[in-house]
Amino acid sequence: MRKIIAGYLLWGTFGLCLQAEAPTEQQQKERWNNVFAISDIPFNRQPNAFLLKSVQGKTPGMALEIGMGQGRNTIAMARLGWDVTGIDISDEGIRQAAAEAKKQNVNIRAILASANDFDYGMARYDLVYATFEHQIVTDNAAKIVAAEKPEGMVVIEGFQEDMSKQIGRPLGHRVNELPRAFDQLRIVYYEDTVGPADWNDGKPAPIVRFIARKEQK
Repeated sequence: MRKIIAGYLLWGTFGLCLQAEAPTEQQQKERWNNVFAISDIPFNRQPNAFLLKSVQGKTPGMALEIGMGQGRNTIAMARLGWDVTGIDISDEGIRQAAAEAKKQNVNIRAILASANDFDYGMARYDLVYATFEHQIVTDNAAKIVAAEKPEGMVVIEGFQEDMSKQIGRPLGHRVNELPRAFDQLRIVYYEDTVGPADWNDGKPAPIVRFIARKEQK
């Protein structure tokens, strides 16, 4: 029964983020707090495989995660030597991430902030990444591009909009949404496929994977 409730909250949360009338920040925070408070949420608690593959061989630098949740990726990147800041709207997610980082003796910066309100700065990061954040990322693409250092990377994985047909509500990146949103960057990799999805309990789902780089001027 808890898994059924967890699944309802999970897909309800994704749907809330994409409903016709934009949810308030408080609504988003409350829903994600409820999701993270449940111990058996049907999602992969290991670091995102595409993210880890994307940074192989890269010299660690300053990194930003948009939507860090409970910190699985933020902590993994810190363990690889990256100086990582993670932001999230959920204070429960931030609390759990900070506690797990302390438990693992890893240093991260966990900031309670929405992606819309966060101060990204200028030429600050060598890497900005997000997994399953969808329009939260593309709505802030201009800020992300400005925040990238020259040669900095953007790494994104998320559902493709065909996922909407499976769950009966809007969800995922539209066709070629990511290349269009980040057209100021050089597109290094773009894949629109079906594969294991972190937020689908590891089961196959329509997903997109994207890497772009800010070139030296």
